Amino acid sequence: MSLDGTLPESIGPYQVTRVLGRGAMSVVYHGSPAHPDGLPAAIKLLLVDTLADGERPGAIARFRREAQLCRQMDHPNVVRVFDTGDYRGNPFLAMELLDGQSLAEVLRGPRMAPPQAVELVIELLDALAHAHANQIIHRDIKPANMILRGDGHLTLVDFGIARQGGSDITQLGDMLGSPAYMAPEQIAGAAIDHRADLFSAGVVLYGLITRQRPFSGTVASVMQAILNDPALPPSHHDPGLPPVIDRLMERALAKEPDHRFQSAQEFATALRGVLPQLAAGTAAPPAPASDTAKGPGAETLRAQFAPRLARAHAAAGETVLAEQDIIWLERAEREWATDDLAVKAALETLLEDWPGALSRLSSVIVDTAPLPDARRDLREDWMVLVRLAGVSMRLLNRLGHTSLARSHHRRLSDELSEPFIVYVDSVAKLLAQSENPDLDRLSMGLFRLDVLEMALEAISAHAELRLAQKTRMLVAIQAMRKVNESVATYTRTRDMIARFDVALIMSEIEALISIAGRLTDESGTPAGRQLGETAQGVIRDFIGGAEELAQLIIEELREMDPAGELRVFSAKLGQMRALYHFAARLPGQQHRAQMGRLAGAMHDQVDGLARHLMATPKTDDALSEIYELADGVGWQALAAEILRHLQAHSG
Repeated sequence: MSLDGTLPESIGPYQVTRVLGRGAMSVVYHGSPAHPDGLPAAIKLLLVDTLADGERPGAIARFRREAQLCRQMDHPNVVRVFDTGDYRGNPFLAMELLDGQSLAEVLRGPRMAPPQAVELVIELLDALAHAHANQIIHRDIKPANMILRGDGHLTLVDFGIARQGGSDITQLGDMLGSPAYMAPEQIAGAAIDHRADLFSAGVVLYGLITRQRPFSGTVASVMQAILNDPALPPSHHDPGLPPVIDRLMERALAKEPDHRFQSAQEFATALRGVLPQLAAGTAAPPAPASDTAKGPGAETLRAQFAPRLARAHAAAGETVLAEQDIIWLERAEREWATDDLAVKAALETLLEDWPGALSRLSSVIVDTAPLPDARRDLREDWMVLVRLAGVSMRLLNRLGHTSLARSHHRRLSDELSEPFIVYVDSVAKLLAQSENPDLDRLSMGLFRLDVLEMALEAISAHAELRLAQKTRMLVAIQAMRKVNESVATYTRTRDMIARFDVALIMSEIEALISIAGRLTDESGTPAGRQLGETAQGVIRDFIGGAEELAQLIIEELREMDPAGELRVFSAKLGQMRALYHFAARLPGQQHRAQMGRLAGAMHDQVDGLARHLMATPKTDDALSEIYELADGVGWQALAAEILRHLQAHSG
């Protein structure tokens, strides 16, 4: 949470309302502007105390650079930065609040139609054209640094390692970035210009239209392939793609910058030229989300609000409701002025069967609710149905049908909050098992509680939501105690039989720590503060054993033959990653100094292991694994050092 374990009241000119997300080095809050004409913001706060000494100067510099460069740009496909400053000695930046998900998350879902993929990359190139016009080279173009917004458009983010200057900038020895998306000259440590970004955009496009990376494998093998091997043509993965795509990708991924597209505009123009051929070879793509998600004008609202709502109720339970449909209805509901009698009459007329319609919708929601121990899969539009119920109950209240709205609100609130109470007992029994509790089952159960909690928030079931948060806090404390029990056994007994028993837990420490991480998510809520001392106790116990546990894992890694035991080596590094991610997000100002020491110790342990491997022949694959860990937790200096070593040994 915040530095003292609770939500800060304000950061800069923004009132903080909730946590949006967190990483190993930062936490992101939702901020409401103090001025009524202002826009809400995502406030990214760098947690300086948890940065290792060797990483702190670079991390702060990258953070400030991102703010500086973004404030120089003004483009619909580039994230806007509204404000910067410091909060209790920690730098923050207030950014445009983006409703959507990263392109990396999108890539884990169904494959998008090639025309849609090309449209998104055209928007990326438009953003790059604007950045390059401002002499800014992004240098880290990859799916994780692009947000696909709820309106179907793309926003480029994270300018932390961007550089500003002319085309003669040299990056010799400066090995920041993501190797799978780096241009050959970037990997070789040669001079780079804006065309390095265009190569990376080509890699993104290749992945979007084929669902394959053009260069894959370990970090070391990817670097070798980018320097020396041509990518397979996209038609190798999808024979239905037209030949023009193969020719275009060959140029986009050319090894020599002079053989590539020479500007983002040129690349985008070429893509616009192939769109007709792509569209001819695929089913017509659905209408862009922007066509249905944008806010309705007054005339559109009068003509479509009630019919769309009626169609949504008629389809509920019969077909899958689209996300963009509920977005439109939510915006229309907010924009409807109650004194607009035309809309009011239409709502009353077209939905004369309000009791029956809402009863049917409530039944579908309850019958398909994602109960923690249910065997059925989560219905993909379940939250859309819940949001439809929320819109409908708010409209009923505004139309004067408060009794009807209240009865359905009570039914849904009770039905969706009851699983939280029931689940505590089952979790206690599961974690009490001495041998390998089913952590996958527990993780899935808690994920389903997350969905139920979002549903309670969507229907404004405030009392039930507080109960749910307190219950989830209790579950988190139980899980955290299990972590501490495992750590204590592993680090103190050194008995081989005991270590074998606890290895069953330690092999899944990532899952268990992820579960226990909910302790940190809830500790700043009113419910969490009621359990504050208990929570602080288990946190103290964890900090006490984590450094020793990390040292033991490093010792085991040093004793391995990484070439012969790479899979085990990678799994143990995963345990280190999980420990660090969890430790870095623990709340409480009283723990910041301890956490800083722990973070520094873990960084030094991994740094020492990396240098040991750099001095050992035939360890590039193991170093690639350490690079992934360092890059994932934000140790950019260590990550760059490993890339320089792999670069020197390439070829």
